[in-house]
Amino acid sequence: MGRIYIVRHGETEWNKHGRYQGQKDIPLSKEGKHQAERIALRLASRKIKAVFSSDLQRAKCTAEKIASYHKISIETNESLREMSFGIWEGLTRKEIQEKYPELYQQRKTLWETTRIPGAETPGEVQKRIVDCLQKINDMHPNDEIVVVSHGGAIRLAIGFFLKLDSNQIHRFQLDNAGLSIISHKHDWFIEAINDTGHLA
Repeated sequence: MGRIYIVRHGETEWNKHGRYQGQKDIPLSKEGKHQAERIALRLASRKIKAVFSSDLQRAKCTAEKIASYHKISIETNESLREMSFGIWEGLTRKEIQEKYPELYQQRKTLWETTRIPGAETPGEVQKRIVDCLQKINDMHPNDEIVVVSHGGAIRLAIGFFLKLDSNQIHRFQLDNAGLSIISHKHDWFIEAINDTGHLA
């Protein structure tokens, strides 16, 4: 049975200040680097065979710290990127409400189908990350693997495996450097969501 340890990247300054990052390439903050070290130590005793990461630096730096304990290189994949938020990237929720009030309200009620200009829809993001995770599992069906990605993308993947509808997907928290675990044997199983014991 294969097992995938899904890690959300460490904190950035934009996370700290509530800015939509999307696919902007924002580095880890000092706290984010500390969090990356903590999750790396958490996984150091596991027999990790491969580490896959989004190609955005906040994920890559987190993944590289994890991989260093296993003396392996990371493999980057654009399919593990965060959802693109288009014209909302770099803005806080308050700024979005002030600048795009109608679009903000529309997206709250029609989250799955409302497209922010220049952005992806949740369905597009869910398809690419789930396809990527399935390909990784096909390559490593009996191995322990680490995948470092982003809050929105991970939430959509877990929502898919739990068969949640769009309203339920937002009902669980995913912290920076939080650990979720999925495994596959005939079907997908969720072993943990947002385990943050290593950050205490």
